[in-house]
Amino acid sequence: MTGEQLQLLVDTVQQLSLARDLNSIMSVVRKTARQLTGADGATFILREHDLCYYADEDAISPLWKGQRFPMSSCISGMVMMHRRPIVIEDIYSDNRIPLELYKPTFVRSLVMVPIRTVNPIGAIGNYWANQCSPSSEQVRLLQALADITSVSIENFYAFNELETFIYKLSHDIRGPIARILGLMNITNIEDPASVKEFYDRIGLQAESLDDILKALVDTISIRKEEKINTPVAFEKLVSEAIKSLENINGYEHITFEKDISVKSKFVSNKPLLTTLFHNLLDNAIKYRSEGVKKPFIKILISEVQDKVKIVISDNGIGIPEEVQLNVFKMFFRGTEKSNGSGLGLYLVSHIIKHLNGEILLDSKEYIGTTITIYLRNELYVNQEDLSRSVSQAGS
Repeated sequence: MTGEQLQLLVDTVQQLSLARDLNSIMSVVRKTARQLTGADGATFILREHDLCYYADEDAISPLWKGQRFPMSSCISGMVMMHRRPIVIEDIYSDNRIPLELYKPTFVRSLVMVPIRTVNPIGAIGNYWANQCSPSSEQVRLLQALADITSVSIENFYAFNELETFIYKLSHDIRGPIARILGLMNITNIEDPASVKEFYDRIGLQAESLDDILKALVDTISIRKEEKINTPVAFEKLVSEAIKSLENINGYEHITFEKDISVKSKFVSNKPLLTTLFHNLLDNAIKYRSEGVKKPFIKILISEVQDKVKIVISDNGIGIPEEVQLNVFKMFFRGTEKSNGSGLGLYLVSHIIKHLNGEILLDSKEYIGTTITIYLRNELYVNQEDLSRSVSQAGS
């Protein structure tokens, strides 16, 4: 690394520390990416579920800014899926290149690196108009920039999320407190019926506050949770999660059905899985249907190749189709009939993200909800990483 390159990285870190929005971060990074390697173009790609979004670019002529491509059909997607850089000296002699996308551009050679090597959130690409063989030093520099970028993006999202969380949390806490104070002013302590109603209402508001504060603790715990993986016994874990919900109103009416057929050794983050099941089952109980004679919650856990498939279904009130896209958002409640915190499924989605899993929702109003989760077995992931390290050391 030359002194100029080092100074450029230092200046970039300083600029990124002042960036307060994603556009500012991308603007700084795309310019630095070109300068570090002397490339003719640079792109900034963000992962959107199974799509690669080419969010920004700095190039001698247009590339793919604003376009989205499936992860499996573009180099940036391959980089994110395999979590390591890709260097292509000649796009016309590499069968990984979708030539129909590249032919209209100036690109002849490229290098692409992931933004974060653990669960990548995007990629940075460099392109040359003439055939070029990017050096290992250039690849390392670009990866260093990507690592710096990942921290900036995570800080940006964390700051925005924290700001929203605190604002909404304060609003939700003040609501029950205000209602409690209002009840205290109107209750006639000489009327036994009035006193009983007062305590019943106080109890509901206290439960609401308790839910909010528990969700706050869980949110902080997830953010601080280290990725320490241990063997997981699903039968015991699910049974403990069910038992932990005994005091929830309506629990006594629910029939729990379990079908667990995981025979291979499964390794993952047990504390997070405990919170995951607690929140999913808690949510299913709270949103049960009062009109159903036999309310049930079914927990099915099975193996699918190197992953575990978890299916939790119920015959509760369901979620209207028009709001299903919002169920994993912070403080969203599918119905006003619940006095929940609106953080249960939000926390579930964060746990799934932390565990590099996938979550799917299928719900029909007045019929029920099914949540399907796929979790990778960290036992196999660790073996893959070890094999890759041995292979790289041997080469």
